[in-house]
Amino acid sequence: MVGSLTRAGKVTVDERGSPMDAKNALQRQADEHQARYYQILMIDETVTPGVWHAGTILYR
Repeated sequence: MVGSLTRAGKVTVDERGSPMDAKNALQRQADEHQARYYQILMIDETVTPGVWHAGTILYR
């Protein structure tokens, strides 16, 4: 399905809380960019405990 979608950019976030908080932050970013779909590339805890770094590719 990705073949028929247009890539709309890449977004990263740093979010305090849990991996789910980071995922929700990615969802908010996708919504702000009016991306219908997104592919999460990674969600990983930073060296600061409780802070998560996440990245995604946005598609329209």
